[in-house]
Amino acid sequence: MSPASGPAAVQSASDAVSDAVAAVLVRSVHGDCAAAAVHLSFAGEDSCIGLRQAGGPVRPLVTFRPLPVPGPALLDGLASDDENAERLARRFAEAHPAAVDALLRLGNEVGTGPPSAALGRLLAACSLLLEAEEDDVRGALHVTDGVRLDVVAVEHGGRFVIDQHRLLRSMLSYRLAGTSTAVLLASVLGSLAEAVAVAVRRLLREWPDARVVACSGDLVTENPVLRERLHRALATARRPVVLA
Repeated sequence: MSPASGPAAVQSASDAVSDAVAAVLVRSVHGDCAAAAVHLSFAGEDSCIGLRQAGGPVRPLVTFRPLPVPGPALLDGLASDDENAERLARRFAEAHPAAVDALLRLGNEVGTGPPSAALGRLLAACSLLLEAEEDDVRGALHVTDGVRLDVVAVEHGGRFVIDQHRLLRSMLSYRLAGTSTAVLLASVLGSLAEAVAVAVRRLLREWPDARVVACSGDLVTENPVLRERLHRALATARRPVVLA
């Protein structure tokens, strides 16, 4: 995950991401400065964690492993990494057939397509597999801790990615163990925030010039649970945290 000679050594993120992070900084008391950047998007394919020099673009060093599209491909992907994953998927299908049927219908209206890194795809899959209802979503707002799902930045295909497959499989394991829907909905967001914070801390150790952590994207602005968990997790980065 090393930024090599600094963030300029890595291909820059899209203009939209760089502009969003720059806007967060300019509106803050810190101004346009060197920063660790976190961009989390529901529909966009450009969620990332990276670094930026003052006045420069965001250089993404950690992205998100795409999930297959549509639902049947996603289910196959969850079961294909190893034998343990295959057994887990089979056990979950036996215990929760309605949830699996709902996932299998996910995205059928758009047909097959390339894997998607949009985090909305992850959240939709979680809701379907947990058979979440409105009361569960409201209940997640009041979960203070939850459980720690297995999700970290790993090397995949020559790049560092936060493995969404791994998060989903961990969620399925807790579901089979009887963990409630509200707790797991909150835990998905909390564990995602923790994985982001771990990646940010590693980047800051290797590039200490970053003065702040700037967070942008519609998931940061519009999802109150993720926003609160992200702010809490990033407190360990020992830098001021600025949220969009």
